[in-house]
Order: sequence, then C-alpha cells, then structure tokens
Amino acid sequence: MKRDFRCSGSGGVRLAASEYGVAGAPALVFVHGFSQSRLCWKRQLCGDLARRFHLIAYDLRGHGLSDKPADLAGYASRRIWADDLRAMLEQSALARPVLIAWSFGVEVVRDYLHFHGDRGLAAIVFVAGRATPADVGPGLADEVAGLCSEDIEANIAATVRFVRNCSATPLAPADLIEFVAFNCMASLSARIGIRQRAAVPPDELAAVSVPVLIIHGDEDRIINPAATDRLATHLTDVRVERYAGCGHLPFIEQQQRFDADLVAFCDRVFEQQA
Repeated sequence: MKRDFRCSGSGGVRLAASEYGVAGAPALVFVHGFSQSRLCWKRQLCGDLARRFHLIAYDLRGHGLSDKPADLAGYASRRIWADDLRAMLEQSALARPVLIAWSFGVEVVRDYLHFHGDRGLAAIVFVAGRATPADVGPGLADEVAGLCSEDIEANIAATVRFVRNCSATPLAPADLIEFVAFNCMASLSARIGIRQRAAVPPDELAAVSVPVLIIHGDEDRIINPAATDRLATHLTDVRVERYAGCGHLPFIEQQQRFDADLVAFCDRVFEQQA
C-alpha cells in the first residue's frame, strides 16, 4: 500500500503526507527535521518495515509539499506545531501509534506532548534530538545565517554544506542530490520562523508515561550527542542506543541497525499492550 494524501492542520494549513505498509497494522508515524521532508524516511517507508506496520510520514508546514505560510508567526508558536501533529493523527484515525521524530521533529513531538499529552500514543522514538538550544552543533550553527539568507546563492551554498554536515561520512551522490533538493523546498519563512520559537523545557518530559527510545550518533555535528543524556534524565521508561561512527542520519548511515532497533522496540511495546 502506498497513498499520498493531505490533511488540514492548524489554521487550515494543508499538510502533505504519505502512507505505506499494511492497513490496520500497528502504526508508526515519522516526523522529519528542520528544512527536510518526509522523503528523508524513504528507506524506512519503502523497506522491510512496510511489510509489518502501517507507516505514515508528513511534510511539516513550510516544508516539502505542505502549505507554506508567508507570515513568520505561522511558525513561531509551539501550539501550532502541536496542533498540526494532532490533526495528522486524528484525520488518519490512528489507534495508539508510535511517534518517530528526528532532530527538530523531536521538538514538534515535545510540543504535542505539552499540549495534548501521551494518552493516545503507544510509544515515542527520539532520533538525534536536542534537549536545549545549547545542544546545536557547529554543523548547523555555522550555516544558520546562510540558510536564512535572501541571497539565493548564499542560501543554496549553505544548504549544501548543511546537508554534507549531517553525515559522518559522505552521502552517496544520489542521496546528496535528493537531500539538497528537498531542503531547498523548505520556505525561507519556515527557516526563519522556526528560530523564533520559545525553547522547549526538557523537564516537561517528566510527564511522559509511555516507553521512549532515544537513538543518537556519536559523531553528530548538527546536535551534540550529549543531548541524549539530558533528554533521558527526565524520562522514566527510556532506552538509549548510541551509534558509533554515525552522524545526524542514523536511519541512513546505519539503516540496518536503526530498522532492527526500531522493530525490536515497537514489537515489545505492542506486545505489552496487546
């Protein structure tokens, strides 16, 4: 099964999404990061996971094929991101899914938890997420000015450097081209507006009652790997997986291990809830 669809998010913003896998099977929902797209999860969506699970991934507002509000206020509120995700879950009629969030997507899920709680979730997976703004590494911090520049040449150059910085070893040429392409689809308003958001206090995670898996590469130059400890310390039911020799893209750089860890975690969660 593969189907593209749209749902109505906060303020009527239309969110582009795709679903794969087995209808009626346990659901996994993938949330991408800053300046990315649901295509970053292509290996998971089109791989072995689709034989066992119902998979959904969507483009955040301002990204990919989702609507792109021009007003910076359309990105600055935590409530907006929380309500977008809630709309996606409700309109997809998912029963207790596992949320799998990468990088800025981790903050989107934390927004959701803050406003809507975890009662409707089975579990959460955080991939290379930060605990505080201080966890941003030089691979992103050094490129922010260019990524938010109206000078198109500087913007594209910064986007290419940012994508290269995401992996510990160079991406395959086809992957690099695809990542640069969908990064360039993110609107300038989204890139700038996201930076106006209030910081997400990590101690909010103390209210999380569902199991959490945290995955982080130990050579991540985008988000400091030490952020994993700062997130985990606030969680009660948490498992941490550290990937040696891996950068910001564990689901690509070490896909086989990532998928296996994800399956093992989800199987335990769904078996305990059966």
